[in-house]
This record gives sequence, C-alpha cells and structure tokens, in this order.
Amino acid sequence: MNKKELEAAVKVGANLRGANLRGAYLGDANLVGANLRGANLRGANLGGANLRGANLVGANLGGANLVGANLRDANLVGANLRDANLRDANLVGAYLGGANLVGANLRDAYLVGANLGGAYLGGANLVGANLRGANLVGANLVGAYLGDAYLVGANLRDANLVGANLRDANLRDANLRGANLGGANLGGANLRGVKDAAQLGIPDGWPAWTYMGEGVQRVGVGCRDFTIAEGRAYWMDKADRLEVMAALNYAEYIGQIRKWVK
Repeated sequence: MNKKELEAAVKVGANLRGANLRGAYLGDANLVGANLRGANLRGANLGGANLRGANLVGANLGGANLVGANLRDANLVGANLRDANLRDANLVGAYLGGANLVGANLRDAYLVGANLGGAYLGGANLVGANLRGANLVGANLVGAYLGDAYLVGANLRDANLVGANLRDANLRDANLRGANLGGANLGGANLRGVKDAAQLGIPDGWPAWTYMGEGVQRVGVGCRDFTIAEGRAYWMDKADRLEVMAALNYAEYIGQIRKWVK
C-alpha cells in the first residue's frame, strides 16, 4: 500500500489493524485518527506525518523515522519505538505507557502531559525535550540523556534514573519520590520545589547535590556518588576537598530539616 492509498483508506475509516507497512515511505502523510493497532511500521519513513489521535497500540515502529511527526493524543501503549527517530516530534498528551523507547531519539520533542508510565527509555536521547507535567511513574530511564530537558511538574515517582544525565535539566516541582538516582548527573539542574533532592552548590569546583535513594540519603559530587558516611570516609583526608566536606554537613542538615532521616 503506497502513501496515497493509505491516506485514502484512513479517510474512509478503514481498519488497518495489523497492516504490514514495513519500510514504507509515508513522509508528510495525513493519517489523523488512523487505526494502526499492531501494525508493522518498522523502518518506515513517517517524517512530518500527521498521526494525531492515531491508534498505534502495540505497533512496531522500531527504527522508524518520525522526525517532526504530529502524534498529539496518539495511543502508543506498548508500542515498539526502539531506536526510532522522534526528534522534534509532537507527542503532547500521547499515551506511551509501557512503550519500548530504548535508544530512541527524542531530542527537542514536545511531550507536555504525555503518559510515559512504565515506559522503557534506557539510553534514550531526551536532550532539550519538553516533558512538563509528563507522567514518568516507574519509567526506566537508565543511562538516558536528559540534559537541558524541561521536566517542570513531571511525575518521576519510582522511576529508574541510574546513570542518567540530567545536567542543567529543569526539574522544578517534579516528583522524584522513590526514584533511583544512583550515579545520575544532576549538575546544574533546577531542583527548586523538589522534595527528595537538593543542590549543594559547586564545592571545590565540583557540582554537588543530595537526594533520597531507596530509603538512604546520598550525595553526588562530580562523578562520585556516596552515602554521607561513605563520602566523609572518602574525602576526610584530602586537603583539597574541604569545601566538599562542608557540603556533606550541609546535606546532612537538609536531610534533617526535610525529615529524610528518621
């Protein structure tokens, strides 16, 4: 089925469930409201396509080109988007619960209010993406790139952010309760209003922060990630880390004030 045939089928409300469109060229196609549930679109070119409100539940979009595509309010629950290119795509209000976005390129994508609960985003590129108010509860973001991302008011409860790069991200008022931030880079991130993480300045030239992880208060300084006790043991005899030691004291006070430590 070529682009014109597919557009015509969608226009008359045809059911394209399970259709095989692997590698198809559908750039700029008008597929508003299309029923492509379970369709095979692996490697397809959908750059600039209008898929607003489309049903793509369980669809295979692995490696597909979706640059600048309009997927507003689309249903992509359980879809395979592994290594897909979604740069500059509009995913406002889209449903991506449980979707596989491992290694996907979502740079500068617009994901305001999107539902990514339980999605797999390991190693995904979300640099500069707008995730304001997005639902990322329980999402797997291990090693994801979120530098300069806009996550104001996002819900990251119980998300796995181990090794994620959140440098200079805006996390104001985000919910990080229960999130695993082990080894994550929060240097320069805006943590204002975040109850489970706080910035500690740049002691001895290293960006530092503190957070609650799996019931234990931890401190990140540069590429180091320790509990407060571990940090003191590591830095106590280093004459060039006196400011870092002071930052650990500050972190401890923050934990007490916020009642992280019972």
